[in-house]
Parts: sequence; C-alpha cells; structure tokens
Amino acid sequence: MARILVGIPFALVLVLILLAERTFNLFTIWNCLPVISGYAAMLGGIRMRGPIAVALISASIAVTFVPTIFHLAWLFDWQHTATGSSTSALAFIFAPIWAFILGIVVCGVSWCITFLVQCLVAANRR
Repeated sequence: MARILVGIPFALVLVLILLAERTFNLFTIWNCLPVISGYAAMLGGIRMRGPIAVALISASIAVTFVPTIFHLAWLFDWQHTATGSSTSALAFIFAPIWAFILGIVVCGVSWCITFLVQCLVAANRR
C-alpha cells in the first residue's frame, strides 16, 4: 500500500511528461528516467534509516523537481519556453542530465548535514 501512495506523485509527473511531449519516443523515455529513478530512490529511502534515508528521499525529490518544472514550463509555454527559439527543444536532451546532477548534489549535501547532526546529538548525549 505504501508503494502505491508514494508512487502517485511520480505517476502524475510521468503523465505530465507524456502530455508535454505529445509523442512517445526515445526522448520521452529519456525524460522519464529521472522520475523513475526518483521513485526507486524514494522506496529505498523509506526502507532505510539515518543519513542514507534522508539523502535518498531528498535526492528523490530533487531529481523529480527538474523534469516537473521543465515540462510544466513547456506545456504552458512560460516565458515562451516552447515557442521562443528554434533550439529550445534541446532542453529535452539536457533536462534529465541537470536533474541527475542536482540529485547527486542534494544527496551528498543532505547526507553530510544529517551525518553531522547525528554526530552532534551523539556527542551531546555523553
């Protein structure tokens, strides 16, 4: 049951990607990869405890954020995202890369912060 409830936001983002791209091709699959990996990281984070759990859950949210914002901007043509330039569609290639980079950075930072907090709490208990 928890997998289904956790998966609903990720499924909605996948639907958003399909709506924004209007066709199903390799770029659609490429743009869905961050969301799918985010779901897998969220499930892994829910099963674990400590800094690893916090890192996986925060990376899951971060890696899903980039495709969500990009595809919303494309779908609703915010600031002429879709119609402003002939090369604006190149973002479909780079958005997943940016998502994974952001996910890795957020994962590392959140793990370090959680680890330091745990060490400080342990030191104060002594």
